[in-house]
Amino acid sequence: MQGQPSNPSNVHPPGWTPDPASSTPNHGAWTQDGTGHWTWTPNVAPDPTLVSQWGYEAMTDIRRDPTGVANHGYWYPQHGGGWTWQWGATPPDWLVKSYGTDALTNPNHTPNGADPGPDITDPPPADVHSPALSDAWNGVPPDVTGALPIPDSGTASQTVSEPPVHRAYAVSPGSIRNAESVLLRQIDSQIGDYNYLRNYVETAKTQNLYTSETRERLVSAMDNLLLEIGDAVELAGQFTRMMNNAAQSYAKADIDSYLPQT
Repeated sequence: MQGQPSNPSNVHPPGWTPDPASSTPNHGAWTQDGTGHWTWTPNVAPDPTLVSQWGYEAMTDIRRDPTGVANHGYWYPQHGGGWTWQWGATPPDWLVKSYGTDALTNPNHTPNGADPGPDITDPPPADVHSPALSDAWNGVPPDVTGALPIPDSGTASQTVSEPPVHRAYAVSPGSIRNAESVLLRQIDSQIGDYNYLRNYVETAKTQNLYTSETRERLVSAMDNLLLEIGDAVELAGQFTRMMNNAAQSYAKADIDSYLPQT
């Protein structure tokens, strides 16, 4: 096996960018010419007309075109050693002369026979925004006064022809509020841990310790995990708010059942 050649013209492969600026998954989309041929194009947003026909995920899946045909690519030598897989590109002649087309276009092994590590045919997940969390109640549930939340606009009002019939039951809005306080203490603790981890991840993103492909995979994985944690904490908050709505509804029903003295 020959040593890694240098690029005499210092020309990067087609589609190469040092830091893709596109926010679309896999930093690009499939484009189609007048003959119907599909081409993976880096750093472009998918055509809305094609998205309506094929779907957003199909238009931004770097592994295969919307019809299911597998994408091609080749290994490009990095400065200082190592290889980077370039999707949708054809190897230049100066690399083909040194390594051969078969070795350069085999995604399972680099041209020197090394294991590429993470499966490059399985691109990183689309990056997401990890939100900052906060407690709108600051750990203290609202007083139970019978004040109900304002319905969302567009919510259809419901009417009944007669009151529902059910057996008598006892309700303790105060006990519900106590349960809310217990939940809020746990939620606030989780919010603090989450925001600390989120800040740690944001700092870690600035460390240039990996290749661009490895960094992209790590950043996408970390942001997706943070989003899942944030969603779980938010669900706990929504459950607590629903408990408060129940307590307020019972209190309002009790207030509305008062018969004024005549």
